[in-house]
Amino acid sequence: MLAKSAPETIEYQRRSTRHLYTVPCILKSNRVRLFGQLGNISEDGVCVELRGRERAEKNEVLDVYLGDFQPICGVVVWTKERTLGVEFIEAIEYHSELIDLLEYLKLTDKRRLRVVAR
Repeated sequence: MLAKSAPETIEYQRRSTRHLYTVPCILKSNRVRLFGQLGNISEDGVCVELRGRERAEKNEVLDVYLGDFQPICGVVVWTKERTLGVEFIEAIEYHSELIDLLEYLKLTDKRRLRVVAR
């Protein structure tokens, strides 16, 4: 499932509402396997605080594993110390569990983070 390479130019702009959601996750690329804690999630991607010493690089393509969900392919769009943002490059329409989770969070999450462009 892992994509071969990231798009050459990535224009990063948040397009959807982020929901606070903290669960353990695993990020895997051809280079490294990372363990972390999700900070928030949206239709476009996730924010992850990494555990351990390994780090991902900007524009690195990786698979995001959330619990028992099917992994979803993404690309690192920003990093800051131990935190990184991953934008999904695979359509979430093929991930019914993720769609259901986001719908649930939309209905129940009173602490949604508003869309802010970087």
